[in-house]
Amino acid sequence: MNAYAIHVTADPAPDLSQAVEIFSAAWNAAPGLWLVRTSLNAAQVRDAVKTHLGPEDRLLVLGVSGEAAWRGFSEEASQRLREML
Repeated sequence: MNAYAIHVTADPAPDLSQAVEIFSAAWNAAPGLWLVRTSLNAAQVRDAVKTHLGPEDRLLVLGVSGEAAWRGFSEEASQRLREML
């Protein structure tokens, strides 16, 4: 299973909740930032999400390796981050 961070640059950030339903797990970590787990590769994740974006929106899909650091998240959110990695 692969973990990816999906970042969308748009104002306002689009609601990708329908787009991410196809993934094994998905979490909207912050506005415009989703973490997903899936057996798809990065290009397939991009292709699945891009149909939900506007023509001027920018999309970045990055593989997540399991090593991460963060600050300012609640304990519940921190636990969710650990689970997604």
